[in-house]
Amino acid sequence: AGNTVLTSATAITNTTSGFTLIGMTIMGQLEVSGNIGTITLTDVTVESSSGTGITITDQNGAVTIDQVKADNNTSYGMFIDNTASTSAAVTITNSEFNFNDDSVSSTNCSGLYVNSNGIITLDGVTASGNGGNGAQLTSAKSIVVENSVFSNNTIEDLIDETHGHGLYINNTSTTASVSLANVQAHANSLSGI
Repeated sequence: AGNTVLTSATAITNTTSGFTLIGMTIMGQLEVSGNIGTITLTDVTVESSSGTGITITDQNGAVTIDQVKADNNTSYGMFIDNTASTSAAVTITNSEFNFNDDSVSSTNCSGLYVNSNGIITLDGVTASGNGGNGAQLTSAKSIVVENSVFSNNTIEDLIDETHGHGLYINNTSTTASVSLANVQAHANSLSGI
């Protein structure tokens, strides 16, 4: 990340033409909510927050993430929900979501969680060592995952079979495709994929 360092929680809300955040480190949470248009995060590091590192919710538009690190947070590394749009995509490249865990056995937090009505694309993503799933993807359209690693994601309570996977995909459409290429998913509590 760039030379700009913020040492507290940061919020971006209710923009109407999208928003771009480039080159910074945030020691606390980044909360993005209620926006219209494309949200772009490039070269952003968020770590050691006392909750979810990066939260993007009530997003009516595409989400583009590149060179983002959301590590060592006490909940999710990154949580994205852009279902306010009927078809906007989520694209995440060259990013990592590692070692996110609240250390409470009754909760499970994925390194990366995405819920979208559009196409979800991951390329060059690492989501490992999280206290839940490495990545959990829910989409009504296609899901594409390439050149990515999901390993050593664990849960303490094996009763919940929706967590502890390297890559957990919930494709809500019976006709949408799932494409995986050069994906490594190993040493997770439950399945790799």
